[in-house]
Amino acid sequence: MMQKELFDQPTSDSKNASRKRRTAPAIGEIKIRHELREPNVAKLRKSVGLSQARFAAALGISVATLQNWEQGRRRPDGPARVLLNVFKRHPKIVAESVAAAKR
Repeated sequence: MMQKELFDQPTSDSKNASRKRRTAPAIGEIKIRHELREPNVAKLRKSVGLSQARFAAALGISVATLQNWEQGRRRPDGPARVLLNVFKRHPKIVAESVAAAKR
């Protein structure tokens, strides 16, 4: 009986672990610090002088996705917004990175 009682008592490690779980934010509680502005995709593409096919290839996305963004049927999500904002400032670096990743 004595050994069973030892297993029933929580150890100090398990007490600390349960405390840590309670202090961690729940999934719905995580706050977004700021949201990137949604770039005008068509304007961005035209400013660099690329066709839809070439612009989509430079970003590593499908032409259909690009058309959906440009026509307002869909909006770029967080990672896509980051990529578009980086492309706006450094188009050659993004295009080179996407090309290298496809190899």
